[in-house]
Amino acid sequence: MGKEYLKDVDEYFDKFNNYINSGNRILDLLLMNKFKMCKEKGINFKYNLTTQNLSRLNALDIISIFGNVIDNAIEACEKNSVKEIRLKIWEANGCLFIEVINPVNEIIIEQSKFMTTKKNKENHGLGLTCLNEAVKRYGGSCKIYVKKNYLMLQFVFHQKTSN
Repeated sequence: MGKEYLKDVDEYFDKFNNYINSGNRILDLLLMNKFKMCKEKGINFKYNLTTQNLSRLNALDIISIFGNVIDNAIEACEKNSVKEIRLKIWEANGCLFIEVINPVNEIIIEQSKFMTTKKNKENHGLGLTCLNEAVKRYGGSCKIYVKKNYLMLQFVFHQKTSN
């Protein structure tokens, strides 16, 4: 069944002119979907993927981490005149680095936590919590900066150590 699924994924990828090759098929599919969404919304989605080694992250965490940050970035761009998302993934000194930058108009911080700006707060705002939990599972860290109307998220995943 696994080989059939991968064949189906490969056939799906072949439909796109701008094939993304991160070295992880789940991430490729997710990014291509988000790239398509951005294109439809007039958002410039730039990416620089200089590593092929995402094996330290499981599929669900890849979807949680990248899905949440890119969905949040898309929503921020929809509320902003600047419509650009930048994603960068690289490795250095045995660590995996992920950086996402997007414009932002409004930030609400309560008790050192970023809060949702959506009207229906009860059903939103869990994305960053899920994101932080996924990052912590790998002993990683997440830093969030706001500078000149841009939000920058930086994640660091340290090399796995064998026991």
